[in-house]
Amino acid sequence: MYRLRSFSDTEKIVAIFGMSLDEVLELMSIPFAEADLHERNLKLRVFECMMKAGLQFTRDRERANARNEILEQLGAALRADKQDVS
Repeated sequence: MYRLRSFSDTEKIVAIFGMSLDEVLELMSIPFAEADLHERNLKLRVFECMMKAGLQFTRDRERANARNEILEQLGAALRADKQDVS
């Protein structure tokens, strides 16, 4: 489990489920009502992984946007301070 930290999201899915991405796509295309118990369980686990990845992407994007906004404000403050000194 510890080595999963170095894996990409795709590699994690392959390692956790023991399936290729094509097999995962095929599994996800089966309607939930037609899936057997094993397929339903796997579908829920894949969905959980997708949601976690999506939430992490959202957090990373929000963090990057906040960082960029702070850097812009700092740059503007430094430019204003530099003009006041001149």
